[in-house]
Amino acid sequence: MSHRVVQWGTGNVGFHSLRHLIRHPGYELVGVHAHSAAKQGKDAARLCGLDEDTGIVATNDVDALLALKPDAVVYTVKGETRPHEVIPELERILASGANVASSVRSWSMCHLASSPTRPRASQPRARTPSSGSRRRARLATNGRISSPACLGSLRSGPSRP
Repeated sequence: MSHRVVQWGTGNVGFHSLRHLIRHPGYELVGVHAHSAAKQGKDAARLCGLDEDTGIVATNDVDALLALKPDAVVYTVKGETRPHEVIPELERILASGANVASSVRSWSMCHLASSPTRPRASQPRARTPSSGSRRRARLATNGRISSPACLGSLRSGPSRP
């Protein structure tokens, strides 16, 4: 049985993971997210240097990708430089029920996200899946497995006396 996977990010790390997901028989690539307009609309194989098209075209349509109901998302965007965008994005993916394996360096993202000078998010936090959802999602960053609730602590910042 193969796992349905979305590749999220097609940069330096995403290039290699996308290539692996396409070639590995244990994974079924169902979608690719690309932030860059230049990469959107391109076949997944072309984004990672492979010759044979997959029929999977890169998009930035988050709703469409999550509607594919992937088992997992391989999240390889460079989150250390933009944690205020990455945290809500990860929350949304996890709330869909998809597990996330990420190359984001959790220690640096946590440090940046919990900075007392960072702006606070204006939108409400996404909730993790409830008992009516498909399953409870897991987040793994650099070999660490965490509960999706850990993102909430990043969003809220350090506790204040």
